[in-house]
Amino acid sequence: MANILIIEDDPNSIKILTRVLERAGHDVMFATEGLSGVKVINEQKVDLILLDMGLPDLGGHTVAALIKRIPGSVPIIAVTASTDPAVERRALSYGCASYITKPINTRTFVDQITPYLNNAAETSKTQITKPDSTAKPEC
Repeated sequence: MANILIIEDDPNSIKILTRVLERAGHDVMFATEGLSGVKVINEQKVDLILLDMGLPDLGGHTVAALIKRIPGSVPIIAVTASTDPAVERRALSYGCASYITKPINTRTFVDQITPYLNNAAETSKTQITKPDSTAKPEC
């Protein structure tokens, strides 16, 4: 199915998210700090990023902004305990596609993220099959 990166520092949250995602057939990677998550994105194929906003090294907003600078369209979903609307608006303004509050509903979580996986797959197909407009025709 999909390669999903969890950037989260809470071991219990990692465990729950991993269990839910693996049951749905996804491959899961995780990083416990923002910078190590950015490193994973540069080294591995990632289809979706689940990003905690309260990380020990960098704020999730900063991590989202760094990720958005990396070429390619990988959707980021903020998954955080904050219910503050200002935090949600800020996450979205820094490049997160969606915002899900913890604790997650394990019954509906996969349905919540699936549209972003489908959009990533469509974007990837478009980027792969799109002809290079700068290529010169062969004579």
